Amino acid sequence: MKWLLLIFIANTICAQTKKDSLLIGTKKFGVQFIYDGYGKLKISKQGKIYSIKGEQYSKLKDEYCIIDGTLEALTPASLKFNGQIKLLTKDCCGEVIKNGNFTFVSSGKRKFWRLQERSELCDEYKCCYYLDIFK
Repeated sequence: MKWLLLIFIANTICAQTKKDSLLIGTKKFGVQFIYDGYGKLKISKQGKIYSIKGEQYSKLKDEYCIIDGTLEALTPASLKFNGQIKLLTKDCCGEVIKNGNFTFVSSGKRKFWRLQERSELCDEYKCCYYLDIFK
């Protein structure tokens, strides 16, 4: 019985370590309307909480995407973000600041998690942002 408990604990630790290694670190991220390249974000962990902070700027610094908050891995393919997303794009919706809970999902063989509540950032019939966090 003790061996089964030890095996269960070891498997739980391995699963958590694998999740941490997938999330923790510096990653590319960005919104598709800033054409000058992706930004960078950092995911770190303190205790059981993942924090996330990132910035993407155009070359002229006149457009940006800033993300700041906490992250929870619901599954390896689904992340729950709580915090602020701040965007400024000239050819879309202008400045947008949203606070709250958002979901990022990776489907199929995609190498990124994509924001699911895109229409909450802007009018979906005007531009509808694709905001991605790369693995």
